[in-house]
Amino acid sequence: MATRSLRWDGADAWQWQEGDALGRGDTAAALAVAGDEPVRVLLACAQVWVCAQSLPRLSGARLARAAAFALEDHLASDLDAVQVAAGKRRADGLTDLAVIGRADLDRALTRLREAGFNVAGITPLAALLPVDVATVLAEPDCLTVRLGAQASLCGSPTQTVALLQALAPQALRWLQTPGGPLPAPGLVADVVSVPADEALRRAAADAGLDLLQGAYAPVRPPGQWRPWRPAAAMAGLWLALLLAGGLLETHRLGQQNAALTAAVSKEFMGLFPEEGRPVSLRAQAQRRLKLLDRGAAGGGMLPLLTVATRALPPDQTLTALDYKDGALTLDVSLPDVAAVEALRAALATERAVKAELPVAVAEGGAVRTRLVLRQASSAVGVAPTSAATGAP
Repeated sequence: MATRSLRWDGADAWQWQEGDALGRGDTAAALAVAGDEPVRVLLACAQVWVCAQSLPRLSGARLARAAAFALEDHLASDLDAVQVAAGKRRADGLTDLAVIGRADLDRALTRLREAGFNVAGITPLAALLPVDVATVLAEPDCLTVRLGAQASLCGSPTQTVALLQALAPQALRWLQTPGGPLPAPGLVADVVSVPADEALRRAAADAGLDLLQGAYAPVRPPGQWRPWRPAAAMAGLWLALLLAGGLLETHRLGQQNAALTAAVSKEFMGLFPEEGRPVSLRAQAQRRLKLLDRGAAGGGMLPLLTVATRALPPDQTLTALDYKDGALTLDVSLPDVAAVEALRAALATERAVKAELPVAVAEGGAVRTRLVLRQASSAVGVAPTSAATGAP
């Protein structure tokens, strides 16, 4: 029996293909379309994220354990509390991985099955986007972002664009559906127009990875495994021959993961020195994102960061960022004094904030300066810059 793909936002909004057109509706309408057919759900919600890692050539439970080991340092919760799903190994050696909290996956499955769906699989929408380039699928009510092999984002256009501006990716491939939001100012994006059912088209061309693995894998009816006995025997022999190579690959992966963790930790400590030595990078990053959310609701960090993003020139280098007592402090490196003056002029037009450039130091062919932003209730100017000359 053929499997039908349906896009779901995790709440009550569904999409499906009706010939060459795109059908939309609530859960009842989607169930009327699916009937008793097996359905593969394309999940577009913030609770699931996708990345890619270099893993040894393993399969089944051993691959799942290796995937969990590779992501352990990036998880905010215990491994027992999350479902880590692995896709197929790519030609470049990377394996797609998806992570979702087991409680979130349990709730989604319960809701789908109680509604009457015959769930054959659940695929994160971000897993259908390419891993070799940062890509945004812009739909009217949702932005799905895959930042290459690093991570993914999914959510409302307003919140997701704010996070993209904060992360400042070098370049984006922007897949623009009809009615979807355009890239925000300051984002470097190559806009490509795609049809409204782009997500479903990609699902038809690429099965993607399935969250229903391990304990969540559908139970096969008795007897279906027998035709696979010869293949299972061959796979066992193949795994036995590659055991030594697999052990060496696991050791290499551990060393690579330690080096990567050290590099990311160093960068994180440079940007957020007040955090101290990172214990769990993902948990601390999530705490920073929560601070952004609270700042957006109370007029705090996010509006100030938006102003800074708008005013800073594209050829600047951010070396440090701090938010404390209502003040956002950024240490940046600019190419010359003229760029500092241009920054000061740009900030002078921002009437919602009070901006200060307390120091500018010429050093090594660049000018280092510190920018301090605070909320202002009335029109204010930019405090003058004091300049000094350092060693070249």
